[in-house]
Amino acid sequence: MDDRSLIVAAPDGALMRMRVAGGLTTLVPGTQPGDVLLGWASDGKRIFVYHGAELLPRIFTVDLTNGERRLW
Repeated sequence: MDDRSLIVAAPDGALMRMRVAGGLTTLVPGTQPGDVLLGWASDGKRIFVYHGAELLPRIFTVDLTNGERRLW
């Protein structure tokens, strides 16, 4: 969580960003249903995720501003 929002899993497994002060809940760009949130990067602009269905899960960073997904 940064100081303005949290990331939560929707019932369908998609990761959603919720603003603490209210407002719209939006899909986190660059994530896929089934991704599991590991945590926030120290810059507050990226999150770490892995896909729980993989036998050998890989960790990715996802940029919250543009949805860029990179293997970490």
